[in-house]
Amino acid sequence: MQEFCPRFRVVALDLRGYGDSEKPPDRDSYRLELLLGDICDVIEALGTPAGTPRCVLVGHDWGGVLAWEVA
Repeated sequence: MQEFCPRFRVVALDLRGYGDSEKPPDRDSYRLELLLGDICDVIEALGTPAGTPRCVLVGHDWGGVLAWEVA
């Protein structure tokens, strides 16, 4: 990620349940549509246009599935 920082705005997300994010105890909090909504909310909160945000979204492991769905 550091390689891209000089030229691009780079953000790494800790999705719910991962890293330092909150960890809801119930399985319903991890439904696909909620996780996708979290990602879209962050993209819009970072100042991209509402509706069709412009970004390059990269995901690894389960994040790859989420990135595919957001696209």
